[in-house]
Amino acid sequence: GFNAKRVRVKRRGSVNIFRNKVDNFITSHLSSSKEVFSLQCLLLLGRKTEAKSSLSEMARESGTSYLLALSGMHISLFSFLLGFVLAPCLGKKRGRVVSLSLLLVYVIVVGPKPSLVRALLFSTVLFVFPQISAIEALFISLFLQLLFLPESLLELSSVYSYLSLSGILAFGEVLKKNIDRLIYLPLFILNSLAASVSAIVYTVPFSYAVFKSYTFSSIFTGPLAIVVVYLFMVISIISLFVSPLDKVLVKIYDILSLILEKGGTLAPFETLKPYFLLLFCILCLVLLSTILSFIRERKRCGISTIQV
Repeated sequence: GFNAKRVRVKRRGSVNIFRNKVDNFITSHLSSSKEVFSLQCLLLLGRKTEAKSSLSEMARESGTSYLLALSGMHISLFSFLLGFVLAPCLGKKRGRVVSLSLLLVYVIVVGPKPSLVRALLFSTVLFVFPQISAIEALFISLFLQLLFLPESLLELSSVYSYLSLSGILAFGEVLKKNIDRLIYLPLFILNSLAASVSAIVYTVPFSYAVFKSYTFSSIFTGPLAIVVVYLFMVISIISLFVSPLDKVLVKIYDILSLILEKGGTLAPFETLKPYFLLLFCILCLVLLSTILSFIRERKRCGISTIQV
């Protein structure tokens, strides 16, 4: 039984009511396909559904689970889309303020996931202090998150988020320049390759310490899968306001499944020898690039040809 001197009935807070309404609006406009619906919930709301999806398992085996977990990568897409729409109407600075405000509302709606908080803090710090470097902004973001949400830094997603972005900011541009000196690649492929390798260099030791295994397949499957995931998210957002685009989303889902399936064929490594071999290859690449750069500087007659 229940026995008390007084009882107080509490209502749901206004924030929770707002979150529930937005959540209901989004879910009511998602795909009727169970598999597509499950992926949309992951990418737009950061929420797993009861429907079992083989896509998550394939992403784990191919080392691209970060693509399906709502993170700073997805926030960057939302930020770009908001800036693309708001900047022509409000101007670049005001559009950025409104964009960050809407992103804050979005983080409140889906919940303060560690990687989302990191991404929002990082973007805000760079906007408020445009004169500082990106790596300095990352350290300030880490301090703020430690100050206000210290428990969130203990989650694996938060550790991976900070490690991967640290690698990209500290080493990505260096690696990109050295690769560019040796071989011509389209800019998108070059950026994706440099970012993937840099993130792997910084995250593999942690992965090995926690899971005793790791994989390099994301170097090859990551750039392709990112494009497909972004396309899937953009069309999913469009479908919230227009008629459902189930047929298109199903096709994109199948393409993503194929990419992740092929990426999972590379078996994970259970020793650090392949990691040290990768580091050795990167150092050789940097050394060769430096030597060629020095030779080209001394032989001025070849610079015009090299540039062409």
